[in-house]
Parts: sequence; C-alpha cells; structure tokens
Amino acid sequence: MVQPQTKSSGGELLSRGVYDYPAVEWDNVDGIAVTCQAVPNQKSLPIPWEGGGSRLGVPTSWTDDNLRATDPKSRAYSRENGWQMVFHNLSDSKEHRKFFGLYNKFTGVLRLFFYEMTAGTSLGSSTAFSGMTISGSTSLLNFIGTYGLPISVAKSNPLMVSSPESTISSTGTSSNIGYAPNNWYGN
Repeated sequence: MVQPQTKSSGGELLSRGVYDYPAVEWDNVDGIAVTCQAVPNQKSLPIPWEGGGSRLGVPTSWTDDNLRATDPKSRAYSRENGWQMVFHNLSDSKEHRKFFGLYNKFTGVLRLFFYEMTAGTSLGSSTAFSGMTISGSTSLLNFIGTYGLPISVAKSNPLMVSSPESTISSTGTSSNIGYAPNNWYGN
C-alpha cells in the first residue's frame, strides 16, 4: 500500500512508506534518513546511486555522476525527471534489512534498492535473492521478462525474483551466495 504524499519544509512532495511509516526525503540529499535498533547510531544511509564504496550490488548503469548538481533536471534521479519513491521501510526501527522503490512516471521504470544494516561484526546475510509480488491483476510487471507485454495485458498475481549483481559468499569473495553487510543492492 502506498501512502499519500506530504510536503517538505521547502514545499516539495515527500514519499510516504509502506504501512504507516513517515515520509522520507531522498531527492537532493547527502544521505537517506533511517532508523534501526540493531545499529542505533546510524541515522542515515549513503545514496545508492552514488558510485563506489557501499554500492557493491548497484548496477553501474544506475549510478549518477551528477547527483550533486543544483539543477534537478541534470540529476538522473529527481522528482523533476519523473522519479517518485513509491514504497520503503526505512523508518521501521525493528527491521535491519532496508529497502525502497523508485518509480519513474515518465518511463515506467521501477528500481528497487536493498541495504543490509549490521553493527560491523556481521558477515552479512545468506539472502541472495529478492523479489516482489503484487496481489490481484496488473500490468506493472509486464516488462521484467525477455520480451515485454502490452499494457493492456494484465497478469494475475505477478511475481519477480532476482539476484542482484555482486552478492558475496561466506568467505567474502564475489558470488551469488548472499548480501555483504552495509552495502546497497539494486534490482
């Protein structure tokens, strides 16, 4: 369930999370606000589309060299370019596996971002797959296969499961075994 949008102090629309989580600012910020009981001192996460560092599993084609540009039209991810945060669990303090989804209303692209928060001593997660399902009939996931289907074709209870790039093994080497701690992944 996507909650109604509210406005920031600057008058911009903020996206609400799934359930009743508060709005989160994601556009034109240095970090995305987050709460987590497992890591109480961490108040924000790095921007996943900024290249390098903790973006091990975000495809390089998703990164944005202009993310600090003052003109929002020159940034890859901005409200002015059609991106909207449609769901998140960033404000759920009990959940250490954070996620959010950005949807582009102009192109129909849905990008999912996942982050495994740990206190630094963890090896990460054995999770190597992520997915999304939609209850009921929809054409929202018609473009996840090799060939897209027309928008007029609605699938019943569609499901998408994938394994992001650069998941790690228990020895820390790159493979499709699990998520590294404190890293972004994108699907």
